[in-house]
Amino acid sequence: MNNKWSKVIVGALFGAAGGLFLISNFKSGNFKPVITFFDVIVGYLVCAFLTIIIHESGHLVMGLLTGYRFTSFRISSFLLQKDNGKLRLRRFDIPGTGGQCKMKPPESDMPENVPFFLYHAGGCLFNLLTVVVCIIVCLNVRIAGVRLFAAMLGFVNLYLGVVNGIPLNLGVDNDGKNIVNLRRSPVERRKVYNVLMIDALQSEGMMLCDIPDKYFDIPDKCVNGFDYMMYFIGCARLLEKLDFAGAADMLGFIADNYNSKDVMNNEIMCEYAFCRMALEADKSEIDGLYNKDLRAYVDKTQKFSINRRKLLYLYKLRYDSDPGGAEKEYEKLLAMKDTYPIEGEFRSELGIVEYLRSKYA
Repeated sequence: MNNKWSKVIVGALFGAAGGLFLISNFKSGNFKPVITFFDVIVGYLVCAFLTIIIHESGHLVMGLLTGYRFTSFRISSFLLQKDNGKLRLRRFDIPGTGGQCKMKPPESDMPENVPFFLYHAGGCLFNLLTVVVCIIVCLNVRIAGVRLFAAMLGFVNLYLGVVNGIPLNLGVDNDGKNIVNLRRSPVERRKVYNVLMIDALQSEGMMLCDIPDKYFDIPDKCVNGFDYMMYFIGCARLLEKLDFAGAADMLGFIADNYNSKDVMNNEIMCEYAFCRMALEADKSEIDGLYNKDLRAYVDKTQKFSINRRKLLYLYKLRYDSDPGGAEKEYEKLLAMKDTYPIEGEFRSELGIVEYLRSKYA
């Protein structure tokens, strides 16, 4: 069955179950229908928010129990990050994600032997544990409002736990799919270890070119989400070295070999369009790449994405004949210094833009 339809069907089944529960309450006279409808809408929104917190907390707790170290914890656009030994609250968002818990794996010369199951399964385990707690509340508490909220929270957690636990590719591999891949192959475990380690080191301030080569074992094929991330990291490392042609070739390889969806495809196209601009492609080619759809994505993501700054800077400087607008993009980039959560990435992107400023000054 198509994974998209699997997700729709599972969601419909849980929605139907929740609806039957509410109807039973309507018939029992526990609530007035109008008030109940309002309560249900607000309740489900609150439950969705709490469920994401529960899920990411599961990754955090299970990661800490198996030797991982805290890097950052994000719910929606609110990010709590460890910065020079202190916790700092920032605003940051990644399109298509409701939350994310990043952790640094324990250092090891044999990354394929680093524990992985509990860290990756922690979110689903906490969701399912919450379902059990909600069932106990529903069976033992007689206050109708508490029972209703517990039922809604249980349904939402059951849905997220199942959708993330059953191995699926929902545009990207979910937790269950990642676990299956990791159990099958030490190569996959090493790959995931490298992705997590590189991300943590960048968050600590290291640029990609300063990170040891042993973490950059680029796979021969690009067939899953972690392959994609390794290639994308490799591309970013080439950009740090100002190898725009090499980066463009690598991005082209990803596009041709990985069936990317939505956000990932747009990220590839943003970086590829930038590389072609840096290689001074003619305006007709750039207009074809930087089309209406990609512009809309750039507008949507530029608030939190430092990568958009360099793209907009170069486009306005070279192709839009707007040096004033380019300078404003440069100033926006500088303004992100104290708010952007990945210090090494900020330093990398700033270095690329500084190079472009000196080249076209």
